Amino acid sequence: MSRLKLSTPGVILFWLVVAVVLVFAGWTAFSEPQYLYTPVDGWSRGRLVVETTLREPAHLLLDEAGRSYILYANGPQNSMSIHLLALDASGAEIWQRELAGGVPEPANIRLLRSDDTLHLLWLSEEQIFQTAVDTNGDQVAAIEPVSFPQALTTFDAAMMAGELQIWASADFSSPGLYVRRGNGEPLLLDEEGFAPQLQPDEAGALHAIWQRPLSSRSRSIVYALVPPAASEPLVAAPITEIDFSRARLRGPWFAVAGGYGYLGWTIDFIEDLAAGQSDGQYYAFRLDGFDGEVGNLAIPYRRVRDYELEPAGLLAGPRAALPERLGRRATPLEAAPLTPGPGQGAEGMMALRVSVEYLKSRQASQVALFYWEDGEPAGYQLLTFTSSASLQPALAQNGAGTVALTWLEGTAGGTSQVYFASTAPATIAAYEKLTTQDIGYFLAESLAGMAQSVIFAPFAFAFWSVLPFVLLLLTGIWRQQDPGWRDPAFYVPLLLAIVLFWGGKFLMLREAWTAYVPFSAWVPVIPDSMEALLKLAVPLGIGVVALFCSWYFTHKRLKPPLYIIFVIYAAVDTLLTMSIYGGYLYNAF
Repeated sequence: MSRLKLSTPGVILFWLVVAVVLVFAGWTAFSEPQYLYTPVDGWSRGRLVVETTLREPAHLLLDEAGRSYILYANGPQNSMSIHLLALDASGAEIWQRELAGGVPEPANIRLLRSDDTLHLLWLSEEQIFQTAVDTNGDQVAAIEPVSFPQALTTFDAAMMAGELQIWASADFSSPGLYVRRGNGEPLLLDEEGFAPQLQPDEAGALHAIWQRPLSSRSRSIVYALVPPAASEPLVAAPITEIDFSRARLRGPWFAVAGGYGYLGWTIDFIEDLAAGQSDGQYYAFRLDGFDGEVGNLAIPYRRVRDYELEPAGLLAGPRAALPERLGRRATPLEAAPLTPGPGQGAEGMMALRVSVEYLKSRQASQVALFYWEDGEPAGYQLLTFTSSASLQPALAQNGAGTVALTWLEGTAGGTSQVYFASTAPATIAAYEKLTTQDIGYFLAESLAGMAQSVIFAPFAFAFWSVLPFVLLLLTGIWRQQDPGWRDPAFYVPLLLAIVLFWGGKFLMLREAWTAYVPFSAWVPVIPDSMEALLKLAVPLGIGVVALFCSWYFTHKRLKPPLYIIFVIYAAVDTLLTMSIYGGYLYNAF
């Protein structure tokens, strides 16, 4: 058998190219990707805009001019700095300001707008603080505490008729819901209430919910409507109850749209046979009568392929229909409702963090969007597709129906990356071009995934090659010697052995060949038009490469042993096949 001459110029060039590719991929792998793919038409890619050490959503605000404002915090937990980032209509940075420093463990950060003033609020050491800046980032109000008669653990705020309203409380063990309007004194609204959530509507009214403890494992949910000119809620009444015996409650989260209110929550079971399972539910009710019904707040566990439903108000691209029966489903771990606005129409919307199938049976935390219309589910979108955890979504929109989203990626060293995506055409155009880093990132992900998958090649080689080796052994009994390349009898046992080899591959890979698009686990920008071609071309291409290698290393010998030819073929074929399909089969990604 001839040997490869490593000194030949062609081989030297080959290894030089390999070295350059590996160095380029390695350099990219150690940097965070500037852009992340969002597999839904009508959305821009996600762009890395800032980093944060706060394990909360990066609060988001859009104005009518298309500018986006992102509020986030950085630094050690006991002394964080609060920052505000402004982006233009194309998603490019306009300015960035540090607004407060030395803040111990801030929480519930909020960003509101009144005319040309941006109001910032946060909770620190059981007290609310506020400040304000103009749209150029210049501070127009000093940082000052907001007075309340008790220690606080949660609050929400909204602008109503140009006046800032703050609703605040402690937790269920020490209830008492207070409301502060403008610079007035806090008023006790509900001595049993806690955990308020506010949603202003386009008519200027304010919708609110809060909880009342019925027991340590059940809650009553109260809804209130504050008309634009009223000083007290016109209507305040319990609308539903949530029982979570032997379980843990996430939520509820509150959205308003088209004359309906939507509550969403998840119950995580922690005892008995259901321990480890979750159940996501929503309650949709009419705002004028409180009549409502409970449904499943969940999406299919598997990755979405078809987005066919057209938007019904929000300019957020096509949606996937929810099947009548979900089967295995993904329930929300976190959620962020969309504040209603003039462009929203009848659509209600929440951003959910769900754990869905990433590849085969492996789960990955992704961001999904859930839609309602007229009190009924109206579809969903799975907006991220990353191998790492996508966390803490936040939503915002402006009066034109444009929607924007932030979410967090990664937790290495206590730092997360904040990504921003939008449905604004200018942002889509600015973010859609592939960069050199994108190519390097896809290459690094592919090489890492292939290297991880190929470790299973010895097992596949043994399984696929047993029968072909038996065939070559049996045919070798009546062959006194191996025929030469020019003898037709040379090819019969070799072709039969390769056919048996492919039969073993078919038994193991038939699902992967039909369900998995090669490289799609690492390269999410593969066009739909190329999927069928890749499914066919990659397995056939692997076979052709393996045939070439077996011929290249043996063709100079007049009568090469058939088992040597087959071993080379099988080894190359197995290595390449398992590097691409091994992760799908054995959940190695």
